[in-house]
Amino acid sequence: LMPVYAMETALHLPVEVVLEGDRPVQPETFVIQMKALTQNAPMPEQSEGHHFVIEMQGQGKKEIPAIKFTQPGIYQYEIRQKEGNAKNYTYDSCVYNITVYCTSDASKELEITVVAFEEGDGEVKKDKVCFVNRYESPKSSEEANKPAKTGDDTPVQIVLGVLLISGFFILVFSVKRHVEKRK
Repeated sequence: LMPVYAMETALHLPVEVVLEGDRPVQPETFVIQMKALTQNAPMPEQSEGHHFVIEMQGQGKKEIPAIKFTQPGIYQYEIRQKEGNAKNYTYDSCVYNITVYCTSDASKELEITVVAFEEGDGEVKKDKVCFVNRYESPKSSEEANKPAKTGDDTPVQIVLGVLLISGFFILVFSVKRHVEKRK
């Protein structure tokens, strides 16, 4: 016989997407995927099985719809961003492991505690689920063909002009000297 709990409790999990670098002409749609790792873990209502997907147009914050807990337990989830294929974007590949501790108090009311870790980042708790993407504007063909800026702003034409004039004077003086030696 399973105990009956007086209430249910819900988790509203915020997810953020940050876009660094240049500002894109048309914002990309970022896809955030949530997967239940614990069998029979509660999921948002719009989920397909143990999977839930949320889309975000450009950067911003969204909340994963309410996940309702009706039984105590330890529930684990994975949240990741689906890598897109839009040109000039670098997608954040981090994976968040979320553990929800659902406990009951003496009055049989449920309480939840959420702990988030970034996969591969040891035991450092994260205070939010945040994906940092990057966009670099494509270089125009005009910019791509420009010579590299070296820091020397001296116009090449002036340098060539001075060299030509110097060469001319050296030639004139050499010829003049040669002519004077013959006399």
